[in-house]
Amino acid sequence: MSAKLSLPIVAEIRAVKTAREIEYIKKAQKISEQVLAEVLKKLRPDVSEIEIRNFIVRRFKQLGVRALAFPPIVSFGRGTTDVHHEPNSTRLKKGDIVMFDFGCAMPVGRRAVNHYCSDMTRTFFFGANPSAKFKKVYTAVLTAQERVLASLAKGERRAKILDRIARGFLSKKFGKKAFPHGLGHGVGTAIHEWPNLKPRSPDILKPGMVVTVEPGVYLKGWGGVRIEDMVLITGRGMRNLANAPKIPVLKTPIMVFGTFDGLHKGHLDFFKQARRLSENPFLIVSIARDLNVKRIKGRSPSKGERARMIEVKKIRLVDKVVLGGNRNYLSHILKEKPEIIALGYDQSEYTDNLKKELADAGLKNIKIVRLKKYYPNLYKSSIITKK
Repeated sequence: MSAKLSLPIVAEIRAVKTAREIEYIKKAQKISEQVLAEVLKKLRPDVSEIEIRNFIVRRFKQLGVRALAFPPIVSFGRGTTDVHHEPNSTRLKKGDIVMFDFGCAMPVGRRAVNHYCSDMTRTFFFGANPSAKFKKVYTAVLTAQERVLASLAKGERRAKILDRIARGFLSKKFGKKAFPHGLGHGVGTAIHEWPNLKPRSPDILKPGMVVTVEPGVYLKGWGGVRIEDMVLITGRGMRNLANAPKIPVLKTPIMVFGTFDGLHKGHLDFFKQARRLSENPFLIVSIARDLNVKRIKGRSPSKGERARMIEVKKIRLVDKVVLGGNRNYLSHILKEKPEIIALGYDQSEYTDNLKKELADAGLKNIKIVRLKKYYPNLYKSSIITKK
């Protein structure tokens, strides 16, 4: 006769993290994202997977990391079909898919036995013009991940249901064999902890757990795409601990700011000037919040912030549209991590100490450019509004 266990197993207890443990995981993730941003700048034709792997390890050591969460995965081209690829002498060439999967482990104190891990995967296309197939696969994987994250935010906690959301979506597009691994796993003092997000998993997520969400598609003879974030399960939803941009093509993120209350030729020229600051630009437009517009200009915009977002999204020159911060204007800049900030000829709000404030917040290498005028006596929102 067997009795049902009335006590939790150790793995279940360890899975729920304290506030202090979560801070160590967030610190490890922040360092990993810094290394990722730096390694992207090292990519060039003919560089090898091993060279990039060695750079990753070396930078972690230089940043004070004493342990890796696992051996870094660096794969180019068809090597991206291997879920646990080991870097080799394969050299990068234009048109290759590039996949990075790595993390570090932060110690608790100087003589600590326990280390808390981070885990993140990003996939890119090396070249200015990604193939239609890459776009299709990448978009599908990103959509699958977004669907799971949305379900987590709404309160879904059953591991197998979360796995089913991603797996069902991807299987319809690429077949069941294209997604051969689980959706995710717990992260803590070990890189793979309880719970497991798999098709038959009985596990239920609880507040305080940190888990990965990492759907992927791997097509034999072509390549693979995987996108992985770590998320913290909260009482009402979840919090994504990963802030590394999911920009599939290796482009230069350029950020501009404005109200854009009624688009005109001046705005279009503004976007064009900003894009010309890089050979491969990725233009991010920050839309001023309604409350900030009223505070700065003394009047409310004729169109609300959501309506203005929708209008700007229709512009082909624009790659991404975000809302500015309500109180802390730096927060959304820190999240997007632009390499260049392009300011309008007459923009003055927040600009006086912008470079110093960004540097103090950890973004020391952002280039700030002031763009030229475009017939200001004809194409300026305040003038057009009066007509």
